[in-house]
Amino acid sequence: MLTVYDGNGRSFQISHAFAQGGQGAISQLKERDDLCVKLYHQPPDAQQIQKLKLLQNHTTVLTGIAALPVSLAYADAERKKLIGVFFPLIHGRAIFELYGVRSRLEHFPNADFRFLIQTAYNLANVFERLHQAGIIIGDVNEQNIRVLPDASINLIDCDSFQITDQKQTYPSNVGTPLWTPPELQGMDLTGVVRTVNHDCFGLAQLIFLLLFAGRHPFAGIPRHGPPLSPEDAIRKYAFAFAPEFLGVPLRPPVGCPPLVSLPPEIQYSFLRAFQEGSAQPGARSTAAEWKTSLKRLLQGLTICRQHPHHVYWQGAASCSWCAIIRETGINLFPATLSNSSAVGFSENTFLTRLQNLTIHPFQIQPVPASESEPDPLPAQPAGLWSILQRRLAPTRWRYRWLGHALYHERRVYATARSAVRQGMRDQQAVIAMYHEEFQLARRTLESAFQELSQTPAIRQELEALFSQPSSLVKMSGGPKLSASTQHRLQDEITRCENRIQTAQQNCVRQLQVSQATTTQAGRQRNQAHANIQNLIQHLRRG
Repeated sequence: MLTVYDGNGRSFQISHAFAQGGQGAISQLKERDDLCVKLYHQPPDAQQIQKLKLLQNHTTVLTGIAALPVSLAYADAERKKLIGVFFPLIHGRAIFELYGVRSRLEHFPNADFRFLIQTAYNLANVFERLHQAGIIIGDVNEQNIRVLPDASINLIDCDSFQITDQKQTYPSNVGTPLWTPPELQGMDLTGVVRTVNHDCFGLAQLIFLLLFAGRHPFAGIPRHGPPLSPEDAIRKYAFAFAPEFLGVPLRPPVGCPPLVSLPPEIQYSFLRAFQEGSAQPGARSTAAEWKTSLKRLLQGLTICRQHPHHVYWQGAASCSWCAIIRETGINLFPATLSNSSAVGFSENTFLTRLQNLTIHPFQIQPVPASESEPDPLPAQPAGLWSILQRRLAPTRWRYRWLGHALYHERRVYATARSAVRQGMRDQQAVIAMYHEEFQLARRTLESAFQELSQTPAIRQELEALFSQPSSLVKMSGGPKLSASTQHRLQDEITRCENRIQTAQQNCVRQLQVSQATTTQAGRQRNQAHANIQNLIQHLRRG
């Protein structure tokens, strides 16, 4: 077992490594649940050592928000060979486990929209305090942010932060493309001095992911042209949720709350962060400005009348989470076992949840049959022979002029038409897979109920509750269920709901991809058809 030493010569036994990175491995210490150690793959140079010492000076001031170095780590008690750094050990969940719907239901079952906003506020507060201390995060990403059960935030792996003393700036030399602002995309970040404005791009992305339940601001459906990866969209300032009149090449995917479901000042902050011009110094909203806007949003929330676990901005036209249910059948904030008691559990809520396990009517999206303007005709052939042929044999000349283009357009049309038909078949297959998964989830639930009914006491309760013991739909309110039976039934229904919701989410994502491809093929088909008609018309004139 490896022994390491801190700056005071105290020894620690390494237990096991629990994380690996490009710079080194992070290990837990034996008999210490408050410290961990990062052992570097390569010994740090003098500049990196000085940077770690500067960061260590801020440890006490920033305790509770950032796991800054508490001591350098040495291979020997004489502190001659530096091999790593000690950090506080943070026990929270990664922030993506909160804004991701499935992981949120597992790790934060009671988290509603208010909790997500509070987390965003606390995140902005962490950024503000670091910036006030002269520290730039640089490599902002979802892997290094931990959320605690009370929505408080703590940053980890902080030795890459950028810090400046009176003489020198020690930059953050690393970055993640998905979180790098447009002005730094594609650059070698070694030695690049980051700014607060750079950090504010990552902060805005994180806040967007929290407020939009995991939707990425640069992941959208193309309005025209080929699809864009989020990294390409960042590079092009293609904020998918921007108003259409701004001419952004992406539109929001299906199943997202609209930008207008949030207050205008928050809409404006997102536009400031993601639009062209945001690279200018001070263009993006600062962490302090985000705090002000999010605090107002927290004070302006209301509860949905139809779904008490839905919370939304009171200035919105209606509950956007209910609108997503109507659009996709997916409930991004379903009632869970732990919060169902908060809204009042009863046999009625149990029966309602059971009756609501209905299949969503996904439909194949038809390809628009809009007419297209034909492309310009190809240039007329030149040369003496062409002039003579045009005078002596105009029909043959026309076929020589337009025949090749007609052949090409017919091939394009056939290929595009085949792609459209294949896309429609793919959509049909995706919907069929969703139907199969739904039925499988229902059968699994029925099997679970049958297994539960093998217990005589539970069977008697169920038989008293259900008008027909074998039916899961036709029920009448009978005698009260015991608490243990309620919980077991709720557990089984929650598993079924989560499985169905996952199937719906997968179906929505696959349909979006297939529909985008099919629509693009449809445009090509329509354009080729218009070109063919135009070419035939000109050929017949001869």
